[in-house]
Amino acid sequence: MAIIYGYPPQSWRTESTFTFRLSPYQTNWIKFAGETRNYGAYSPVNGYSLSSQDEDFISDDCTLWNKSAYADPFAWSYAFSTPYAGQAQVRLFGQAQNPLESASGSITWDMNTQVNTSNLLNITARVNYYHTAYPAHTILIQNFVVYNYTPPSNDPVFIFISLVLQANKVIGSQSFDTQVPCN
Repeated sequence: MAIIYGYPPQSWRTESTFTFRLSPYQTNWIKFAGETRNYGAYSPVNGYSLSSQDEDFISDDCTLWNKSAYADPFAWSYAFSTPYAGQAQVRLFGQAQNPLESASGSITWDMNTQVNTSNLLNITARVNYYHTAYPAHTILIQNFVVYNYTPPSNDPVFIFISLVLQANKVIGSQSFDTQVPCN
């Protein structure tokens, strides 16, 4: 069984997990949006990172913790195929928006992962990718990283260009197969 974890947007808060078995044929897809939290003035209290001191549980006061919500996974989808014996292709694609911000900016992804299991001692994967330049995008197979993209900047201008203007798309195909350790 192969498990493909896709963490498209928002610092691991949004994820989709697709599991498949080629023999007997079986698939399962789970999509999950973790909580997005917004903090206002005076956070972080300790000056460098969020802590329990930042949780005042008073919504909409713009002081310390302000609001929380969950992204809507409605626009996430997948396609699964087995074009050859011992080969599977999993395509995860969609878009997500920060539920606490303007809907004009969105994270988009279209990731196609080809997994070759014809030799169980040498399982390999290769990823074709097309996604926004912000935030990070990662594909794991059986908890092993086969694709990882880290944005070059957290600058507000870069984020605006990437998410609102939808510029700086990251497009490509890995030029090599990644060996996936057997679990």
